[in-house]
Amino acid sequence: MSEPLLPTNLGAMLRCFMAMERYSMRDLAPKIGVSPATLHRICKDYAIDGATLLKVVNWMMKEQP
Repeated sequence: MSEPLLPTNLGAMLRCFMAMERYSMRDLAPKIGVSPATLHRICKDYAIDGATLLKVVNWMMKEQP
Protein backbone atom coordinates (compact mmCIF):
# COMPACT_ATOMS: atom_id res chain seq x y z
CA MET A 1 0.00 0.00 0.00
CA SER A 2 1.19 3.48 -0.75
CA GLU A 3 1.15 6.26 1.78
CA PRO A 4 -1.27 9.15 1.20
CA LEU A 5 0.32 12.20 -0.35
CA LEU A 6 0.77 14.98 2.17
CA PRO A 7 1.89 18.54 1.52
CA THR A 8 5.52 19.10 2.37
CA ASN A 9 5.65 22.88 2.64
CA LEU A 10 3.75 25.58 4.46
CA GLY A 11 2.07 27.05 1.38
CA ALA A 12 0.81 23.64 0.26
CA MET A 13 -0.51 22.85 3.75
CA LEU A 14 -2.44 26.11 3.89
CA ARG A 15 -3.83 25.63 0.38
CA CYS A 16 -5.02 22.11 1.31
CA PHE A 17 -6.62 23.41 4.51
CA MET A 18 -8.39 26.22 2.65
CA ALA A 19 -9.69 23.77 0.05
CA MET A 20 -10.90 21.25 2.64
CA GLU A 21 -12.58 23.86 4.83
CA ARG A 22 -13.69 26.06 1.92
CA TYR A 23 -11.95 29.14 3.27
CA SER A 24 -10.95 32.04 1.09
CA MET A 25 -7.73 33.89 1.77
CA ARG A 26 -9.79 36.83 3.05
CA ASP A 27 -11.58 34.50 5.50
CA LEU A 28 -8.49 32.73 6.77
CA ALA A 29 -5.99 35.60 6.99
CA PRO A 30 -7.53 37.33 10.04
CA LYS A 31 -7.86 33.99 11.84
CA ILE A 32 -4.09 33.54 11.47
CA GLY A 33 -3.33 37.20 12.19
CA VAL A 34 -1.88 38.19 8.83
CA SER A 35 -3.16 40.22 5.89
CA PRO A 36 -4.73 38.52 2.87
CA ALA A 37 -1.76 39.72 0.81
CA THR A 38 0.68 38.06 3.21
CA LEU A 39 -1.33 34.83 3.17
CA HIS A 40 -1.27 34.95 -0.63
CA ARG A 41 2.53 35.23 -0.57
CA ILE A 42 2.79 32.30 1.85
CA CYS A 43 0.54 30.16 -0.35
CA LYS A 44 2.70 31.03 -3.36
CA ASP A 45 5.79 29.88 -1.38
CA TYR A 46 7.46 33.26 -1.15
CA ALA A 47 9.84 33.80 1.76
CA ILE A 48 8.31 35.19 4.94
CA ASP A 49 9.83 36.71 8.06
CA GLY A 50 10.15 34.91 11.36
CA ALA A 51 7.30 36.77 13.06
CA THR A 52 4.89 35.78 10.29
CA LEU A 53 6.07 32.18 10.38
CA LEU A 54 5.48 32.14 14.13
CA LYS A 55 1.91 33.42 13.67
CA VAL A 56 1.15 30.69 11.13
CA VAL A 57 2.70 27.92 13.22
CA ASN A 58 0.91 29.09 16.38
CA TRP A 59 -2.39 29.12 14.48
CA MET A 60 -1.71 25.65 13.05
CA MET A 61 -1.01 24.26 16.53
CA LYS A 62 -4.38 25.45 17.86
CA GLU A 63 -7.24 23.00 17.76
CA GLN A 64 -9.26 23.75 14.64
CA PRO A 65 -13.06 23.34 14.59
